[in-house]
Parts: sequence; C-alpha cells; structure tokens
Amino acid sequence: MNSPSLPPGTVHQLNIAVIVKSFHVASATILVYDYLLTFRDEAKLIWPWKWGLGKVLFFLTRYLAFVDITIFLVYWFDQSLNFTACRPLITAGSWFLWAGITIAQYIISLRTYALFGRSKYIGFALIALNMGVEIATIILLNSYLQKLVYIPTPFPTVITCFTEAPRSKLYLDYALIMIIEMCIIGLTLWRGISEWRSVNSPLIGTLYRDGVTFFLCLFAISFTNFILYVVTQSLLLELLLPEFQRVMHSVLTARIVLHLRAAAAESDAANSKFGTVTSILFNPAEHAKVKRSIESGDTELEDFDFGADVSGSSDSGTRVGTGSMS
Repeated sequence: MNSPSLPPGTVHQLNIAVIVKSFHVASATILVYDYLLTFRDEAKLIWPWKWGLGKVLFFLTRYLAFVDITIFLVYWFDQSLNFTACRPLITAGSWFLWAGITIAQYIISLRTYALFGRSKYIGFALIALNMGVEIATIILLNSYLQKLVYIPTPFPTVITCFTEAPRSKLYLDYALIMIIEMCIIGLTLWRGISEWRSVNSPLIGTLYRDGVTFFLCLFAISFTNFILYVVTQSLLLELLLPEFQRVMHSVLTARIVLHLRAAAAESDAANSKFGTVTSILFNPAEHAKVKRSIESGDTELEDFDFGADVSGSSDSGTRVGTGSMS
C-alpha cells in the first residue's frame, strides 16, 4: 500500500519553513559567537568609558539584538504557543528589528558626520535623510503588520504560527535602507580618497577601513533582502533574511565602535609622552587637533565628545576580537 503524500505546494512550504528556521538559528549563533569573541574588548574599552551618546548607542545596538532574536526563536520553535500569541510575537519582534536597524543607521551616520569634521551641512543632510527614512519605514511596516492574517498551520510540528497577507510594499523598506547605505559608502569614499594620503593615523585609518568594508557588507545584505521581496511569491520566504540583516547590523556597528575605541587607545598610548591624550570616538577632526597640538608642543589637551581617557586600561597592542570579521 502506498503511503499518503502531501500536496507539492505543502511540501514546498514545509521546506521553506525549515530553511527560514535554520537561518534564524544561524543568526542567533552569529550574534552569540561574536558577543563571546568581543566581550573582553567591551569590558576593557567600553565599560571604563564615560557615559555619553557613543556609549548609549553601543549598548543599544549590542544588546537589543538579543531581545528580537529571542522573540523570533520563540515564534519559530515553541510548539506550545497559543494561536493568539502569534500576532503579539511577530509585532514585537518586527518593531525591535526596526529599532535595531535604525540605531545602527544612527551609528554609521554619526561616524560619517565626524569624518567631515562635524560639518553642519553633512549633519543636517544626514538628519533629514534618516528622519525621512524612519517615517516611511514606520508607515510601511505598520501597514504590513496590520494586513497579516493568521491561519491554522498545515504543519504544526514545524511551525505553530502561520500567516497570509496580500502582496505588500515592504520591499521599499529595504530600498530606503539601501539609499542610506549608498550615501554613507559614497561619502566615506569621497572623504577617504581626498584625505587618506595626507593623514597618518590609526584612528582615521580605522574609520575608513571599517566604513568601506562593513557598509559594503550591510549594503549587500539589504540588496539581497530587497531582491528576495521583489521576486518571491512566498510570504514565508520573505521572512528568510530580515533578522539576519538586523543581527549583522548589530554585530558590525558594535565592532565599528570597538575598533574605534581600540584605535583611539593605541593613539593615546603612542602619544602619552606629550601628556594625557583623550580618546576620541567618531571624530577624526578632533584627532587632527590633537596631532597639531602635539606637533606644536601644546600638552594641555582638552577632553573631547564621545570619549574618555582609557590610557590606563589599554596598551599600544590593543586589538579587537581574536576572530575579527573585518
């Protein structure tokens, strides 16, 4: 007697559900693994740092990711979930995901603003760009979540929550994120090409290296998500990469801050014979002031925004993460 077989469409959806669940496990693994690799650097470079905008943004981008990845793991793997819990979970997870990517965009925007010596024109342009994208993505995400319909799952042992929705314009969210990332990459390259040869500084070198490498990675993930949303006809497949994109925003922007702190600590240690040099975050313009002050023999150096003296907690050999992804 032949065993009963599932309809091809159901088998296809089942395979997609398994793949999506696997990607969420992979995202959680990357997040935890990177956290373990860089925790010692966080304790050395971030904890002694005085509280300010840079430190707050670091902790937000670093730790909020654990909230939404936990929500999505429960959503995908908890077979004891009550059907009524599906909507609150996906809603909460989606908004935490949005908040995490938004915070990451502020970090890279602030870093770009600093590359241009805190130019008010660049600052206003980045504020306007980010606010415009935030408003648009809030509207698009809210519309998407409102249209989701929860139906009985065809394979309850694989996924408890199953949704249907009409074709949405959520792909525009990824297009808007790509616009910000393209602007950041363009501004970084423009500034880097014009000043790279004239400035010999590990801090500024770190700004440009991380800027180009990390933002190209983030742009590639956003572009892949955009293409997936445009071409796929499966709602499940649309859920394949959003959390992975969010986790990579968390991992890479946290590493940007850690690398900057390490580079600033190296600069402080190298120049310590001239007096106490305060470490700097996101601000090569201020770093240039320090360099000019040192060269002119001025040892009375002021404190700078987003930084605190860590010369007593690091040395000239500071490096971030033995398994650095950069």
